[in-house]
Amino acid sequence: MEVDVLNSYGIILDNKDARHSKTYEVSLKDKDFVEGPWSQNNLDNGADLLIPIPPPLCGVLIIGEETIVYCSANAFKAIPIKPSITKAYGRVDPDGSRYLLGDHTGLLSLLVITHEKEKVTGLKIEPLGEISIASTILNLDNAFVYLGSSYGDSQAGEHGFIMNRNYLRSHSCLLRLAELVFIMEHFFLLLEED
Repeated sequence: MEVDVLNSYGIILDNKDARHSKTYEVSLKDKDFVEGPWSQNNLDNGADLLIPIPPPLCGVLIIGEETIVYCSANAFKAIPIKPSITKAYGRVDPDGSRYLLGDHTGLLSLLVITHEKEKVTGLKIEPLGEISIASTILNLDNAFVYLGSSYGDSQAGEHGFIMNRNYLRSHSCLLRLAELVFIMEHFFLLLEED
């Protein structure tokens, strides 16, 4: 089986009136970018984050300040959200059906892509709680997540699902690297004085 397309890429185009999203593919035959399978006009003016969705769902999430949009070659779903600026995201499930989103105020939310088999049927978002403003979110394993922060203490926590309620339970607060370096420097200075 010969493959003609190597990868697909999504971009957000910004003009003075609106934002748009467009896909491009790398054609092995032409050795160039060609237009991809979909585009979306008139996005949220605050849209600035694209999250690729892996197979089997495929597509992309477009995160804006007031809406979240799922786009693929054969589906379009959108939901309104409270005004916020998403700073970090982390995929929870290998199939890309759940994502943790951290915003500029320190709110952590769970975004769920509802689907039947490989067909996306909708989006749901549920706030989980307040955290340090996340700059990175990494799902570790066995329901543990690392929330890295450039603005406060990084955190490790456990996320889960109990009786149709999602939750996040903080297990520890990890010091920022700068604080750790400062503490270690003073520790070694004290050792040298003795």
